[in-house]
Amino acid sequence: MTVGLRGSALHIDVPLTNLVIDYVPDEYIVQDIFPIIPVQKETDKYFIWNQGDGMRIHDDIVGRDMRVKLIERGLSNDNYVCQPRGLGTRIYDLDMELADAVLDLKRADAELLMSSIFRGWESRAATTLQSTSSVGCSQTLTGATQFSAVNSGDPIGTILTGIETIEAAGITPDSIIIPKKVLRRIAQNNRFQAKTMYTKALFPGMERELVNVIGDATGLKNVYVPGLLKNTANEGADAVFGEIWSDNIHIFKKGTPGPRGNTAGYAYTFRLTGGVYAGRTLAVSSYRLAEENGKGIQLEVHLAQDEKVVGKAFSHTIFDCLA
Repeated sequence: MTVGLRGSALHIDVPLTNLVIDYVPDEYIVQDIFPIIPVQKETDKYFIWNQGDGMRIHDDIVGRDMRVKLIERGLSNDNYVCQPRGLGTRIYDLDMELADAVLDLKRADAELLMSSIFRGWESRAATTLQSTSSVGCSQTLTGATQFSAVNSGDPIGTILTGIETIEAAGITPDSIIIPKKVLRRIAQNNRFQAKTMYTKALFPGMERELVNVIGDATGLKNVYVPGLLKNTANEGADAVFGEIWSDNIHIFKKGTPGPRGNTAGYAYTFRLTGGVYAGRTLAVSSYRLAEENGKGIQLEVHLAQDEKVVGKAFSHTIFDCLA
């Protein structure tokens, strides 16, 4: 399978690739929700987590024959398939002649391309978490239970119920996603204020303080507050902006990539590092434009990946937090 790269026609700009490979645009959280596992193969089976097997107390007594009971992680019936993804832009010779530093110009354009790729990645992650088929359990709020019902909605109590639901499946979650507009409404909720009034006075604009209070009240160490928008209009049409994360809250166990694959967690991104990527998680390429396209270079960012839920039971979504 060819990974979207043009083989001998492609020139991988190694210095530029090394400069931008660790670039993470501000306000994006997808790299924490779907952390990257580098893989050498474009497609392969992947491990899934069975919390029942993981929590079973096994007979570990070794007899005189010195045989031990074997425990194996199950392989999924599905394969990851690293989908080639990439974007490009053109930098003309005149722009490079006028630039103070050509490398800085290339780097800025490469980071702009990466921001666009990240936005698509984050949107796919949000779509996954907002599907009941992709989470272990969920709750839909209505009317008086919604957090925008300032006198009856109970944000902390509802979140704690979600945590306990995941714990009943045998895993302790450590992370929560609360979209910005939901966080602001939580700050205005009377029941939330009553439970936190002895901590400090909290207002909708005090995002950092709100995050700390919610983390302390729920025991979740990672509190993410995304607020990204996306343009949902077709190319060429007037922009129509929509929220990527909607008004749902997501509680989950964050995975941690390790030298042998991964630890128990909700989801991972399998990112191809083999073949043309030569051990890197992405490649920046550049080549001269054909004369009819103008004098300059085309700059491209390439990667190949697949996002997979590997621990569905390690998640809980609270839908429709606001009216």
